[in-house]
Amino acid sequence: MKRILFASGGLLALLAGFASFRSPAPLRASDHDDGETDTKGRNVNLTDLYVFKESSHVASLNDFYPDLNAPAGSDEHLVLVMNYNPRSLPGQQYYSSTKAVYQFLVNRQLFTNPNAILASNVTFQIRYGAPNAQKQQPISFRAIFGGSGILVTKNADGTEILSTPLGSAPIKNVFSLQGVPDSEIQLFAGHREDPFFFDVEQYFKVRAGAAKFYQTVVNTGMLDPSVLAAFNPPDQAEDFAEDYNVISIVLRVPIKLLKGTPPVNSLRIWETILYPKDPEKPNPDPATDFVQIERLGRPAINEGLIVSNDLLNAFNSVPPIADLSPAAQAVRDEAVLTLTALGNTPPRIDKIVEAFFPDTLRIDLTIQSGYTSGALALFPADGTEPVPQLRGGRLLLDDVVDATLGALVRDGIENDAISYLRSIGAIGPNDVIQLQTDNVSFRGIPGNPAQGKKHPLTAEFPYLGAPN
Repeated sequence: MKRILFASGGLLALLAGFASFRSPAPLRASDHDDGETDTKGRNVNLTDLYVFKESSHVASLNDFYPDLNAPAGSDEHLVLVMNYNPRSLPGQQYYSSTKAVYQFLVNRQLFTNPNAILASNVTFQIRYGAPNAQKQQPISFRAIFGGSGILVTKNADGTEILSTPLGSAPIKNVFSLQGVPDSEIQLFAGHREDPFFFDVEQYFKVRAGAAKFYQTVVNTGMLDPSVLAAFNPPDQAEDFAEDYNVISIVLRVPIKLLKGTPPVNSLRIWETILYPKDPEKPNPDPATDFVQIERLGRPAINEGLIVSNDLLNAFNSVPPIADLSPAAQAVRDEAVLTLTALGNTPPRIDKIVEAFFPDTLRIDLTIQSGYTSGALALFPADGTEPVPQLRGGRLLLDDVVDATLGALVRDGIENDAISYLRSIGAIGPNDVIQLQTDNVSFRGIPGNPAQGKKHPLTAEFPYLGAPN
């Protein structure tokens, strides 16, 4: 059986309804790799956010690596991972920005609260100094709880908090927050192998083919299936992040430090990068002198549902509380076009918005971590397929591209173009229109050197694989 694959982490507006496609422009929005511009360097370009209980991470590794047999991880610690500086070349030292503020933001809200005010209850800020002769960057860490901040620049043993230079053993910084009991935090900052996997090059070919197909329909009224591109089969699919590194900030934090009083078990977490409005101003204040230039919550949501680069940039510069505001109506309208093209009815789109916006990574601390773990079903009013409300955080091994497609794309989607192609025999009656996989995995496919990570993840802090 011939299998025609149209899949992507970008959630294409495939074939019908592709009117929102725009020509590529210099990117700034918070997807995995936005490209570099004169005003925005690679080191202020977010790629991914991971949030998981340490115990769930270790359990996933013991399943993935059968001979590992690692001791159980802590059920009382949450791990936050911020990755940035995409396409870091193997063996090349990169440095984090000395002007930017890198932030994790944590909100305590019930996922079922439709009126959630997504202010940050806890903020962790990381800032870097200039590298020393050993290529280490000094780090200042600030924890902010409801407006009050606690600054830390030294480890518990009195040494400076430092980043790890390429080629060195991980520097595992350990410190506590002054005046806060049981607040020991571990921090790592340095190069790691990029754990994300996705056949992005083929994604661009599929998107270009779909755009050309649509434009041909608009301009001539003709359907030309010859311009359509298929996704690669597993033995040919290529991971665009293969052999690349990222810079990672990894925090291991006591869960009770995040749960508050009275404690809550549902958290919404996102990450941002702030940059000075005036980079030349000495000692800028993060509260007044900075602007948000990057933001990331769930993977493949903003860049997946929003096609226009200008709207991506607008989405990227606002907090999650603005996602459902009148000011973001143009962004939502474009997302609705994409979801409609993917076969979703208006009632189902309403449930997708409820499940995925505001764009934060949700984690229920009472269940095992994992992107699809413990998903709750939201039922559209018209009886179409339920939408999963994902609330398990995100593990390093999670195939989030396939999982997100599975959540946002209706099974068995047909549209007028596909139905016509079937009727003329260009697509056989038993051919599968697959929108829910890109055929790339963390482990890779035997015999396919273009995918599969080179370095194993670890059960011990800082968890990510060694850099290439």
